[in-house]
Amino acid sequence: MSSDSTVKPLIPNWLDSKFLEGILRNYYKNDGIKLIRFDVRSTASNGESFMSSMYRAKVDFKLSLEAADGQESTLHLIIKAAIDELKDALSNFDVYEKEVEFYDQIAPKINAKLKDLNEPQLLPECYGVCKEKKIMVIEDLSAKGYTTLHGPNKCNISEAKAILKRIAVFNGIGVVLREDKSDIFANFKSGHLSRDVLVFVDMYKGLFDALLDTISSWPEFSSYHEKLSSFRKNLPERWHQALDLNPNHLNALVHNDLWPPNIMIRGETISVDAPFENITFIDFQNTLWGSPAADLHLFLNMSMCESLMPDRFDELVEFYYSQLVSVLRKLNCKCIIPTWTEFHSQYFDRKFLAFIASCLEQSVTIDNNGDVEYNDLIVNDERSMKIKRKLYQKPKVQVLLRKMIPYYVQIGTFD
Repeated sequence: MSSDSTVKPLIPNWLDSKFLEGILRNYYKNDGIKLIRFDVRSTASNGESFMSSMYRAKVDFKLSLEAADGQESTLHLIIKAAIDELKDALSNFDVYEKEVEFYDQIAPKINAKLKDLNEPQLLPECYGVCKEKKIMVIEDLSAKGYTTLHGPNKCNISEAKAILKRIAVFNGIGVVLREDKSDIFANFKSGHLSRDVLVFVDMYKGLFDALLDTISSWPEFSSYHEKLSSFRKNLPERWHQALDLNPNHLNALVHNDLWPPNIMIRGETISVDAPFENITFIDFQNTLWGSPAADLHLFLNMSMCESLMPDRFDELVEFYYSQLVSVLRKLNCKCIIPTWTEFHSQYFDRKFLAFIASCLEQSVTIDNNGDVEYNDLIVNDERSMKIKRKLYQKPKVQVLLRKMIPYYVQIGTFD
């Protein structure tokens, strides 16, 4: 057999025909599968991956070369792998092990519950994992016509409701899976803002300091600057509290990174009730067992049209709540479902996550064409702080700060 491979620079040696053939043989449970050709390219220059190496592959194969009428099949794949240079920095944040376990162990159980709900695809198909090397081989959804959700702060109400419905499905299935097996999410305890994760502390402190530097030059914001400056010493503890697990609250499997690049949509329509043919989620490195408020605060503050923030948030959270209750009841959930008033209180208790999303993380994501990398932000040396201050000079970021900071002060976020 000859294999025509056009492997380009930046492709690791292990990503070869033998590796891909082994993945497909195991997935299809067929040792006769033969690769005919494959093409692999790195996505490093596209800004598609933040904490992983990621590659796209087109693979042509036959179920058996011996079959006289054997037709070629084609798969479009995404291969995600750990970045060696980040392993030490992320040593206390098991992003790679967690995502491998998610695709290998959790995703099949979610897919089974989706069938019970008669819900369409929610996750990319996983063709296989390599636990030792922390590699995942998953479906490339773009080959099926999916695109990432249009950039930050673009969602209208009908689009937001369609996505919130899918978030409710994801969260609700997690609740029931844990009822079925109490330790199923034993390794999904931490997110990037959790107490036991230290690697991001300097990054968020630095973004907060850059924000303070920016509003210090706005005379009409002098009282807000004073309020936030005095709050600075409480910064890590407050975000830890916002993500702490509270056993008295409704908890679920939380994606915890639902911003536009991790939301895949297909087939935009003119229907108000169904603006997309389907919606799927990707990237489960930050997934944890915790309050669904984390998904709500991040999604709403990273995806909604700025003109709708924050006035329409309660309406959208109530819609999400109704969808979550519906999912839990359809799956015969045994847990005590909080009332709307109780759920809203739990959501409001974690409002500091909204500030982080809209006023810290959005400084990075708005108008970012891939020119700001993870290593530029993770420390607070002179070069990194210069980059962070520059992020806050973007006009769209300043518009958002002028709108949201007074709101957060008004609702007691910094008290």
